[in-house]
Amino acid sequence: MATAEIIPSETALAIVDKGELFEATIPAEKALTIFTDERAAEIIIEGVRTLANEAPEAAIVDLTLKKNRAAINSLGYKVTRSKTAIDEIGKKVAADLKELPKRVDATRKAIKEGLDALAAEIKQPVAAYEARIQAYQDRLDWIWNRPLTLTNANASSAEIEAELKKVNELPTSAEEWKEFHGQALNGIQETTSALAKMLGNKQKQEAEAAELARLRAEKEERESRDAAERQVREGAEKARKEAEESARREREAAESRERSARLAAENAQHEKELAEQREQQANEQLAQLKAQMEATQRAIGVPAPHQTLADPEPKVEVVGKKAITPTTIDGLTHRKQINTEALADIMTVLNEADLKTPSNSFHPWAKAIAIAIIKGQIRHVSIAY
Repeated sequence: MATAEIIPSETALAIVDKGELFEATIPAEKALTIFTDERAAEIIIEGVRTLANEAPEAAIVDLTLKKNRAAINSLGYKVTRSKTAIDEIGKKVAADLKELPKRVDATRKAIKEGLDALAAEIKQPVAAYEARIQAYQDRLDWIWNRPLTLTNANASSAEIEAELKKVNELPTSAEEWKEFHGQALNGIQETTSALAKMLGNKQKQEAEAAELARLRAEKEERESRDAAERQVREGAEKARKEAEESARREREAAESRERSARLAAENAQHEKELAEQREQQANEQLAQLKAQMEATQRAIGVPAPHQTLADPEPKVEVVGKKAITPTTIDGLTHRKQINTEALADIMTVLNEADLKTPSNSFHPWAKAIAIAIIKGQIRHVSIAY
């Protein structure tokens, strides 16, 4: 069995030919040193190479024989198995190294906890003293801070009174307060006085606020009532004005109707009087015209309406110095017929004409007769221009 010492003797590393592999003999206590040596890989490889070169298979030259090729391959497998064995040793070293921090941390923790406990044990009397002092100080601070705390919280009188009661109920014996007895008595006295003053001021403020609230409520109620009454008054006033306005409009309408009726009656009476005047004037003018026409007829020898041409003895009248003889009777009869027809047409025109009061100097009958002559409405009469 060949052996190759490939690292100095202090490392105790050797490569040994075990037949199936080239085994690295690495003591457990030296494994970390060997695998952390920068030269380890090269040295191990060279050690295996040396043993492999010394093996009989390394001297085979004829590769035509199958057994020779198998022998060389077997030597190669031997090197591979050596690799696996050496790597297992390294893996174990690596696993141990991974566990090392945990063991180190556990040791550190134990050391820290133990020393902390030792320090606390040594300082315990001081901590107990300071805790006792702090407890007293906290109680004193609570007493002194009562007024400020309640002020910042805008406390009510009930809250201030409750806090004052708590302060008054605090113990005041020297045994209770020990070396802080004087500070405690002073704090309780000052705080009690401050809280009593705060309570009085707060009660006064609350009373004033309550009075203001009452006055404000009364004012609001009064304003609401006044508004309601004003609304009622305004509604009544509005209704009264509307009623008065309605009555005024009705009165004015009645007066207007009465005035219109009176004016209509007056106009009707006036129209009636005018009609009567026109009728009277027309009758008077007609009578004058008839009288004038009768006079004209008498003048021209036309018999009166009650006289007829059948009278057995017609009268002979003298017009001027000329006598009317029976030889002229036929001519007079013709003239009478012509005049009678003309007179009848004139009477028809006058009866149909609207003979109102004239707007000029011409008599309305004269204008109506002239228009009728122009229109040819009067027989046997014409106007020569």
